[in-house]
Amino acid sequence: MTSTNHSSLPRHLTKAAIHQEDASELSFGLEFENSTCLTLSEAKVILEEVLKTRRKDQGRSADGDDMEGLTLLSSVTKKTKDYLDQFARFKTSETVAACENIIRNPQHELHSFEQAQLGSLCPEESDEAKTLIPSLGAKVTDESLDALLDNLTSLRRFQV
Repeated sequence: MTSTNHSSLPRHLTKAAIHQEDASELSFGLEFENSTCLTLSEAKVILEEVLKTRRKDQGRSADGDDMEGLTLLSSVTKKTKDYLDQFARFKTSETVAACENIIRNPQHELHSFEQAQLGSLCPEESDEAKTLIPSLGAKVTDESLDALLDNLTSLRRFQV
């Protein structure tokens, strides 16, 4: 039998406050309790707006992807932008908003994490979605989930 040594923990963490994080059970810790998760596409739109504002504040053109402006970014910001450019499934703010309307529909009763995962991974079938996002399990019917996924797939295929 093992015992946890609480003397090495910060004072504000008591035995009751120690929390096991587990995404499959939608348990993320107290600091994320009231947070909203973002899809990669939502993060991309936010980052683009921040960079547009920075370029505007620095007197450069707010439009486009000027390489001069990108050289002033930190390496982490550049890597994040490159990652989001590659993996965000929805490319325009209009399709991102449409995606949000689909995944954040209250009738689905999905946790913010599940919504973000569906919008980022865009699985094509309910079995795939439930494998990638175990917390969906018995929470939503295959028919309901398939309808949601069909809407996301249609949106992806017909985005401009």
